[in-house]
Amino acid sequence: MSGHVAFVGAGPRAVSALERLLALHRAAGPAPALRVTMIDPYPAGRGRTWRADQSPLLLSNTSVAATTMFPASSSSGPDFLTWVRTVVDGGFPDWVRRDAEGLTPWAQHTRRLQGQYQRWVFRRLAATAPPHATVTEIRDSVVDLVPRAHGRSELILRGGRRVHADVVVLTQGFLPHRPSGEVRELGDAAAAAGLLHLPPGAAAETDWDLVPPGADVLVRGLGPTFFDMMGLLFEGRGGRYTGSGRRLHYVPSGREPRLLVGSRAGLPKPAQHPARVPEPRLTHLGADRTAALLAAHRGRHSLPFAAIRPSVLREIGAAFGAAAWTWTDLHAPTAGRRFASPAHWQAFVDGWAQRESVGALDGRPSPWSDARAAVLAVRAVLDELDAAGCFTDPASGPGPLAAFHREASRVTSGPPAVRFAQFLALRRQGLVVLTGPGQRLDVHGGRFRGRSDAVPGAVWHAEVAVEAYVAFGALESAEDPLMAALLRGGRVRPHRAPPSAGPSTSLDIDPHRWAAIRRDGTVDSRLIVLGMPGSAHQQAVGRAGLPRAGDRFFAETEQAARSVLDALPTPVREPRVS
Repeated sequence: MSGHVAFVGAGPRAVSALERLLALHRAAGPAPALRVTMIDPYPAGRGRTWRADQSPLLLSNTSVAATTMFPASSSSGPDFLTWVRTVVDGGFPDWVRRDAEGLTPWAQHTRRLQGQYQRWVFRRLAATAPPHATVTEIRDSVVDLVPRAHGRSELILRGGRRVHADVVVLTQGFLPHRPSGEVRELGDAAAAAGLLHLPPGAAAETDWDLVPPGADVLVRGLGPTFFDMMGLLFEGRGGRYTGSGRRLHYVPSGREPRLLVGSRAGLPKPAQHPARVPEPRLTHLGADRTAALLAAHRGRHSLPFAAIRPSVLREIGAAFGAAAWTWTDLHAPTAGRRFASPAHWQAFVDGWAQRESVGALDGRPSPWSDARAAVLAVRAVLDELDAAGCFTDPASGPGPLAAFHREASRVTSGPPAVRFAQFLALRRQGLVVLTGPGQRLDVHGGRFRGRSDAVPGAVWHAEVAVEAYVAFGALESAEDPLMAALLRGGRVRPHRAPPSAGPSTSLDIDPHRWAAIRRDGTVDSRLIVLGMPGSAHQQAVGRAGLPRAGDRFFAETEQAARSVLDALPTPVREPRVS
């Protein structure tokens, strides 16, 4: 019989799983017919995040040379850098050529250009599918998934269409969530006082025209959404930058607001280096040590992360040479600190900005940028050991390895260098002010009020408040009809995290097959979960693939593809090669 696979969500992770699925199907030789349907309200490959109708001021958080849709072991297609170099030759819309012109390997590119690449990859895969395999897309949303006879599923679409599939793959990405109680309370208080409160959401989908020129705006969040809104509210309103590096200067348009910005940490994540940073040569976790660890622990889950954590920190510390440092200084420089006054806080920010400017503005190596490169190299080793089943406490669990990865992500996932340089230029002119760690917002005296737990005496008032982040929380609060239906019907269940971890943000899935676990504890081999809904066991979420061997992104999408093939009613025999 013919096998039919339906992907719910068609962003880059789904397209990567499709690429792996077709590659394995092709390698199998003569095989039963395979039909694949990609279902998403947005064009396959782009998804919601990489749409073509967004501003060119919205940048990707990775560089051109650090992005690909094809694993290093594959010859199926070009990485992003190679593709960009073909764009300027023609055959693409004018805006694509404009966005691609002049890009260097380590520059940040527009989000819509990366979406164009991912769309191109999808079309190429569909056009070059192996014999007896077909790929189609449906622009719609799935609102329910009903089990049918013989293990099949009926997907009910918002537009009324019904699709039957043998295997379903959930690749929905970030799900919209209802705001938390604190955010709802602030919104209600703002509405009662006639104030503008913008709730959590993607910057590309927010109406920034509502923010009046010259207004003071209290902002909660210093992550990617903040840097997006910064671009849209300054350059997007006619402002411009002159000079470069430390001499970058902002020329106002007169239409910009003043942003008063805080977060839990009070500082942005470290900026990315504007050029390629040489990969460090690891001495404590080099090739020989890694090979020995693999030989001793592969598949045995017998290596505690605590046993090699000292080696991890020595590798990172080697970047600092003789300079004094701590791991906390690198990943959480404000943790546990209290500042005697607002002046002391601003002096601390000045010192931090000076430290970060060396790499981000000048492009020169610094102990801090070298340490971040070491963190990336160490994480690649840890990923290899984790994927081989070495650790007693895997990165997908609640233990110290997972905690280290969370801390390391704060070091390696900061804003593009160009955005950081602009941020510092705006700060020098007083148009962006950091208000302190642990910022709290409320409505007082008919205005928004912002205070920092760590900076006594620092009080800020504003007419507008913005939640500059995308809400992500418990699955039960997701505003997604399909997820609600799956939970209600017992087809899936939330991951059972320790009580101290708070509400679960991930589904419970088989840690080896990515198959969903039903409410009754049985495994549904025909429902595969990949990406944010499976984040309890999958680490490469929220990013694209890296053009290096062994990248976790491709290991996870390939495992999803293998699980799909294994679950089809007429098994597709494929060689067990990666």
